[in-house]
Amino acid sequence: RGNAFHADADVQTWVKSRIPAPISMLGHAIAADGSLLLTGQGGIVLRSTDRGASFTIVRGGDRAALTDIAVLTDGSWVLASDGGMRLHDPRAAAAKAAAPASGAQK
Repeated sequence: RGNAFHADADVQTWVKSRIPAPISMLGHAIAADGSLLLTGQGGIVLRSTDRGASFTIVRGGDRAALTDIAVLTDGSWVLASDGGMRLHDPRAAAAKAAAPASGAQK
């Protein structure tokens, strides 16, 4: 649980990646920008921009485990789980998270 490994620069040694959650990872993909994506328990998607040395949580909170991920040409993701398939746009999610809460004081 929570273990992933990446090869060092000369691809001679495998090194344990830094994972922010002790979950089982079930699926993976490579995005157009070269980042690595892992899916797993709790609806989590992990992202690495350093060739797998470390990962950050970019999506989470569902009850269903995400069993796989496919990256579409427009950058959106198709997420597969035991509850079905879902389209997710990470750019829209990031914009929504960055927007001020409705009713916020100015």
